[in-house]
Amino acid sequence: MSVAKREAEVDLGDSKVGVVGDRHWSSGAQVDLTTVLATGDTVEAAVLARADVKKRITLSRLWAQQKRGWEAAEGAAKDKGDLEATVTETVKGGLSLDVNGVRAFMPASLVDVQTVNDLKPYIGQTFSVRVIEADRNKARLIVSRKAAMRASQRQQAKAALGGIKVGQLMTGKVAQITDFGAFVDVEGVRGLVHKSEIGWSRDRDPQRDLKVGQEVQVKVLKVQPSRNRLGLSMRTENDPLTAVRKGERFEATVTRLVDFGAFVALPSGVEGLVHVSEMAEYRVFAPEEIVIPGEKVWVKVLKVDKKRRTIDLSMAQAIAPDPAEEIAAREAAAAKAEAKAEEAAAKANEAPAEEAPAADAEAAAPADAANAKAEAPATEAPANEAEATEEAPANGDHAEDATEEAPANEDHAQDAAEEAPASDDHAEDAAEEPSATSEDE
Repeated sequence: MSVAKREAEVDLGDSKVGVVGDRHWSSGAQVDLTTVLATGDTVEAAVLARADVKKRITLSRLWAQQKRGWEAAEGAAKDKGDLEATVTETVKGGLSLDVNGVRAFMPASLVDVQTVNDLKPYIGQTFSVRVIEADRNKARLIVSRKAAMRASQRQQAKAALGGIKVGQLMTGKVAQITDFGAFVDVEGVRGLVHKSEIGWSRDRDPQRDLKVGQEVQVKVLKVQPSRNRLGLSMRTENDPLTAVRKGERFEATVTRLVDFGAFVALPSGVEGLVHVSEMAEYRVFAPEEIVIPGEKVWVKVLKVDKKRRTIDLSMAQAIAPDPAEEIAAREAAAAKAEAKAEEAAAKANEAPAEEAPAADAEAAAPADAANAKAEAPATEAPANEAEATEEAPANGDHAEDATEEAPANEDHAQDAAEEAPASDDHAEDAAEEPSATSEDE
């Protein structure tokens, strides 16, 4: 009906008139109603009193808004929904907000997901909040912007997790560092890198090895969209334990000393333990007697346990021969000597078969001598040369028969040698016959 600076009259129907004062307009400072209302506007208000001295019904827009605001706040607290809130001022420990006409309080720790030190820039801003506590009787309403942001991030993360696969390599940025690991943001999703997955070394410290905002290469280990969880690992390279073999020797660097030995770093970057009993050939009571941190030492790999990710090393066996190696060397030498003995025995078994041709040669030698004697008289008796030459081959045939009858073994060779002189006698008789013929003539 009419609007003034301090009050506004409204038509309630049935010839009833209501009035809204400036102090019942909003929860903030008093306002000039002429700046927010105009003739013909509709106003939602609650009845405070039946009538004033002018027979007007006193109304309150603020009370009506608060009633609506409390109903909305209680519903949001029950359904875990979001509400729009406007920051009005900063107070001790947080911010004061207007939530549908209801004054609300937001602690400084719930303003953002990150720690906020200066709250003044938030005055006048409007954003979504989650209701933490709503008590109308005590007029207590506590809200959180951080919870609303977390809920929004979870929804986005759930949608993003559907496109992430196990084993995928990704680049992320360290968002938060804790004692048990580090949270890394990758493609809008925050995943956890447990401290056991920060590197291959046993001495891993997230506070020392990482910094907030640092870009890292990670590998996806586990994806759980239902729980909005993403497991990551910074072990993107091959396991250096695969390059370490039992029995190898390395020049290592002493990293730290403990009561039971010393930890040393191998060239591949992994650490191994040299037990105090493996530091020297003699008894060592404390590792400080032998080494100091930073010293270079030669070590030998005794055992590699990939399940426990431990390497047992020895300094004593890296310098002195290993008893096990000595035993193996002796066994190898004995096996080699046995092989030589078997080879010699095999050659000895083949020797008798090679002696038979030698015996044949010895048997043929007397026959050649007999032929020589038979040819000598033949030159003295030319007339009977034909007869001598006919009988000589016959004697030669006897010699050949002797050589053919020579056996392969030595006993038969001796018999053949005894038969050879008999052939010589026949040859001599054949040589004497031509002489007798010449005398008769």
